[in-house]
Amino acid sequence: MSQLAEIRRSVESYRMTGFITGALQEISAVKMQDLRRQFEQNALFFAGVRDVYAIVKAHADDIIKKANETPKPQPRDIYIGLTSNRRFNGTLNRDIVRSLVAMLGTVENSDFLIIGLTGAQYLEETSVPDKVKRSAFDDDIPNTTELQNILSLITEYRRVFVVYPKFVNPFRQDVVMTDITQTPTVVTPVMKADYIFEPEIEGMLAFFEAQVRRALFERILLETELARAASRTIKMQNARDRANNLRDGFQQDLRHEYASQADIELLETFIGFSFWKHTSGNTNTV
Repeated sequence: MSQLAEIRRSVESYRMTGFITGALQEISAVKMQDLRRQFEQNALFFAGVRDVYAIVKAHADDIIKKANETPKPQPRDIYIGLTSNRRFNGTLNRDIVRSLVAMLGTVENSDFLIIGLTGAQYLEETSVPDKVKRSAFDDDIPNTTELQNILSLITEYRRVFVVYPKFVNPFRQDVVMTDITQTPTVVTPVMKADYIFEPEIEGMLAFFEAQVRRALFERILLETELARAASRTIKMQNARDRANNLRDGFQQDLRHEYASQADIELLETFIGFSFWKHTSGNTNTV
């Protein structure tokens, strides 16, 4: 009976696990749908802002170069990896850390920063933990103060590269890198066209440096959270399927155990009956 009790406990345990992971999957799915709706609604706006920012920056850089015979030393660049404070995101956090660490030996005059508790933990497993700064928000989405602090930090850099999980579809999330300063590497005909800037381009550039970086960074935070929600949804689905399969296996074991127990009891009954009949027959003979 102890084995039966153990199997019953296993069945109940995996039944509850399947129920909990199913509920978490539904929560993640609802959150993913909401985030995806927000992300798609703002897609055209952010694409337009990004393009205008690139044009303004290209013209401003060109004017600055023409006005100064001796170029000023350029500020440093920064590479930021966005990871989560929580797990259940598949391999996204580890892949982000690996991508960031792989760049250490390929770029110069740059700083590196990992945001998120899991990223800091994975960083300790590498051979270069001291070369990357670490930080974390109280939650995966920064509050107003935390966002302002990170924006104040990145204003000191010429280019800001963010490594984060990009949402492709509910079943796929890729680790990508985006320069949120939108510094053009190739000057296109659109950028070279003559534009009339009002106010002066210096004023427009100051606006973009202060505000558009914020908008583009918030856009990346939204897409990062969308990718995490999608990854958690699939993770919970896999966990629920695994729990249900294990539960079904133990239920089959339970049925076999019940059948075996019934056979044993039936056999004991026959043995007892035969023993009683043999004893009874001997008594009558005497």
